[in-house]
Order: sequence, then C-alpha cells, then structure tokens
Amino acid sequence: MSNFNPNGFTNEALQGVRHEVENQMGQAIDHYASHVPGGTQFTPEAKRALAGVLDGLQGQLEQQAASHFGGNAGSSNSHGNSISGSQGDQGSLL
Repeated sequence: MSNFNPNGFTNEALQGVRHEVENQMGQAIDHYASHVPGGTQFTPEAKRALAGVLDGLQGQLEQQAASHFGGNAGSSNSHGNSISGSQGDQGSLL
C-alpha cells in the first residue's frame, strides 16, 4: 500500500525519483573523480554530501507540500531519519 501525500504524489514515487537522481549523480562523481589524480579517494565524501543535499531538498519539498496542502506530508527520509534542517557534512565540499 503506497503512502499518498496531499500534493498528489506517493512517497514511493518521490523515493524513486530521488534514487534515480542519486544514481546518476553518483555515476558523474565516479566519472570525474577517475579523471583527477587521487580523486577517487574523495568519492565517498562527495556521495555523502550529495545525499545530504538530496535530504535537504526532499525535506523542503515535503514541508512545502505540507504547508500548502495542510497536514504532514512527511518529515523523514527512507531510513527514518529526520531531514528537516540538517544537511549533514556537505559544507566541507561547498
């Protein structure tokens, strides 16, 4: 049974889009890191930063949907972690 948000999309659909974006960006990180001497050692940190950015974007989307349509459209990521506010350690790469 899918969890339907008031703005018309399911949590599964949102997770599917996020997964696809994360995969494509992860491939881009791998590609460019392989072209920089020693770049591959930084791919785990870059991917963690990417996940933090996506957590933040997903949280903003869910908060906007909740405030626009009322109710709680969700406030946790697929791992059940709170995603409103903190974006992890991405600041070290920005």
